Amino acid sequence: MRGRRGLGRLVALALALWPLAGCMGKVLKEQRVEIERQREELSRLTAEMEAVREQQRKEREQREACNRAFYEYQAAHSAAGTDDAIAHYEKGLSLCPDDDVAHNDLGELYLGQGRIDAARAQFEEALRINPEFSRARQNLEAAAKKEAPRATGDDWSPYTGRYASGFWNLDSVLTVEGGAPTVSLEGAFSWRDEGEVSRLYRENGVVRAVDGPFAGFDLAFETAPDGAPRFFGGLYPFRFDRVADVPRPPGPVDESADLAGAWSGTVRSPLGPVPVSLVISGGSVAVSALSAHDAPLEELAIGRGRLTGHLDASVPGLGDFRVFLRLAAVDGKLAGKAYARGAVGEAPMPVELSRSES
Repeated sequence: MRGRRGLGRLVALALALWPLAGCMGKVLKEQRVEIERQREELSRLTAEMEAVREQQRKEREQREACNRAFYEYQAAHSAAGTDDAIAHYEKGLSLCPDDDVAHNDLGELYLGQGRIDAARAQFEEALRINPEFSRARQNLEAAAKKEAPRATGDDWSPYTGRYASGFWNLDSVLTVEGGAPTVSLEGAFSWRDEGEVSRLYRENGVVRAVDGPFAGFDLAFETAPDGAPRFFGGLYPFRFDRVADVPRPPGPVDESADLAGAWSGTVRSPLGPVPVSLVISGGSVAVSALSAHDAPLEELAIGRGRLTGHLDASVPGLGDFRVFLRLAAVDGKLAGKAYARGAVGEAPMPVELSRSES
């Protein structure tokens, strides 16, 4: 009897505790949900704090970069010349590109050099950053008025052709497309990088150049005593005499040409024609020109009718140069450019070589 009574008590106790067990399970489940929610909230807050720290780091680096840019702008104001000032502004804007005032100032320097396209791009960027920048807007309107027209209304055909200057062996080609004349310059030591072609237009009877190597200069055209046209203009200025018709465009590169063998010809340099020869054999090239004799062409690449590489040479009185060759098989010749880079600048020089006996 006592055993049955004890069992009955246990059963009664279990039945009494059953609702409590269910209630405890519900509480534990709610606690697990709450713990998970708190973990997610903690993760979200941690991610937000990391994002804030990362943003603060970027802002700090940007402030430091803009501080360095400010010193570049200060240096531009005391620069010896416009090109130096432009270099400081360009470096500063590479560090701090969202400075609307600096973009406008750089545009004004470009505009003073006649580099209309470059100036307009700077004014437009200044207005993108600050649409209320009235000075940049006025400058943009001024640049639009200075832009060379698509056609001049003048007959430039008597002046088209290839021109040569006795100074530094400079070459220039004047062509006309759609009534708008353009003029190029080759053989000079480079002092600008805005391109190889200047557009010409007349303003109050004066021929002015926009963009390219003659940017910002006035050109004076006249007829020589022998009846040939010539013009004056450029940095010094130079005199250019018409010597031939507009050169015929070169033919396509012969990508199947075998370049092996001996080649010789000239480089048209600022010092005059320079004899040059090279021998291509077994994947190597030996070059002879100026102080270089059978010098190997470094970083050589040959293929599909093309040849590139460089060598070092010295020119008495001018110093050492690194000469980069960029040649291709065209019309049975090896032609292209040699770029001589030294302390006095860089000279892009036309090259034309023919096959010779080895």
